[in-house]
Amino acid sequence: MNKENRYVLFGAGITGMAAFQYYGTDQIVAVIDNDPKKVGSLYEGVPVISFETYLSQYRDRTIIISIYSRHYFDCVEQIRESGVTNYFTSPPVIYGLESPEEFALSNRLNECGRIVLYGANPINTRIDAYLKKNTNGDTKVVYIDNHLCPIEKDADVIRFEDLQREDTLVLTTNEMENPIREKIRKDFPGNVVDLYQYQEERKQKYSDLEKYKDIYKGRRCFVIGNGPSLRKEDLMTLEKNHEITFAANGIFHMYDKVSWRPTHYMLCDALAYKMKYEDIQRIEDENAFIADFYYTDLKEITKANRYYLINELSDSQRFGFSKDAVRGLYSGKTVTYVMIQMACYMGVKEIYLLGVDWTGGKGTGKGRIDFFEGEKEQQENNSRFDLFSEEKRAFETAKEFGADNGIRIYNATRGGELEVFERVDFDYLF
Repeated sequence: MNKENRYVLFGAGITGMAAFQYYGTDQIVAVIDNDPKKVGSLYEGVPVISFETYLSQYRDRTIIISIYSRHYFDCVEQIRESGVTNYFTSPPVIYGLESPEEFALSNRLNECGRIVLYGANPINTRIDAYLKKNTNGDTKVVYIDNHLCPIEKDADVIRFEDLQREDTLVLTTNEMENPIREKIRKDFPGNVVDLYQYQEERKQKYSDLEKYKDIYKGRRCFVIGNGPSLRKEDLMTLEKNHEITFAANGIFHMYDKVSWRPTHYMLCDALAYKMKYEDIQRIEDENAFIADFYYTDLKEITKANRYYLINELSDSQRFGFSKDAVRGLYSGKTVTYVMIQMACYMGVKEIYLLGVDWTGGKGTGKGRIDFFEGEKEQQENNSRFDLFSEEKRAFETAKEFGADNGIRIYNATRGGELEVFERVDFDYLF
């Protein structure tokens, strides 16, 4: 591919891992990140650069924003303030999305008379190339300019007003551009194929999760974090009293100290999966739940249930909260939030958090530490963005959902700074 057609990712995080595979590892020339600790390092084999370096050395390259959190809005503002318009928001491809070619094939776009692509983003240009290769020129492809990624000079461009009833309009623009969807529903009577409908269409893939619906109806459970306050004596108390428990990530570091095992193990972090694969492979079973990862080089597991992790861009003060694990569970930027949703899906009416040593970003500005990391020095958090604010929004959403649905959520953690939920003394629960 020509050098001019290669891309720069924005965001050296989890979603960027899959973006490399989805858009092509040979297509990404650099990764922008606002964290100065990452600048100068390599991410998936390519250099991490500052936004200033992008402006001075890579400005002619299309930016693919590979950030799927509230910080997306900060990045867009940063890009726009610099005068850059050549950018596209990548869908959260790590959690499942058809490739542009598969999307074109499954929606039979090669059988349409005229395809209208909204914008010349990296997905649409691949759809265009696929159709030109597989239709012998029988399908005409035109564009509507959304004034972001530049359209090739030889491409046919029409206005929205020029759409015809016989046209098939293809949307791959991200969900924050929903005003165009409203306009289309109102003013265009023809066929619309929307890439962002894939979440609903994927639902049946996880139909096996229906067997967990309300299995603990009316009971209580414990959602366990990996904070330094977690005590093996507390876990043995949970085992002795046959309590329902959810735990995640590196909880297996406690297994050589206790006979207790969680009722359900959960994981939603692809980086943790990648680093701890051998351990996870040893502990996974039919009552474990691991997010379904796509477009990565991660190895497979065979026994655990897979679930769809929903990532949605929103400037709301609340995250989505799932009532249906088959459709998916919202990330909330913390696995604790995912475990709370699964517990609610299983019908529990009381949830007790234990070992959730949330600092809220207070104090020294140090990062979090888990019980199995001992006294090792914590890294400074100099990131432009504050993950704690995201997590707090998730906890507030969970509390609101619980209040609206008769579910009580308590914090039985010994210490920490999480004051969203009512505090209770763990020892008085038995």
